[in-house]
Amino acid sequence: MQEWKKAGRIRHVGVTTSRVSQHAEIIDVMRNYPLDFIQVDYSIANREAAEAILPLALERKLAVLANLPFGRSSLFRQAADRQLPSWAADIDVATWAQYFSSM
Repeated sequence: MQEWKKAGRIRHVGVTTSRVSQHAEIIDVMRNYPLDFIQVDYSIANREAAEAILPLALERKLAVLANLPFGRSSLFRQAADRQLPSWAADIDVATWAQYFSSM
């Protein structure tokens, strides 16, 4: 892929996972290969990437895409019968999606 990038066939090289069990492997790849971006599961329901992956991405100056930002929709199922808290309007939040994205 690096050869394709040098030849102009592709612009960016990255890796992706949505499994916490693969975090050690993605960290190894981040340390050993010239990447432009990573994509990891990161949401209010799963903060695992915050410990090691996000700091390493910052250190290596890699773009980060949040995969499954709503926790495979589990957050919406949990909030389905609930109203937003009254203070949500104070932070300009009108939907559960906005709330989950702001956390």
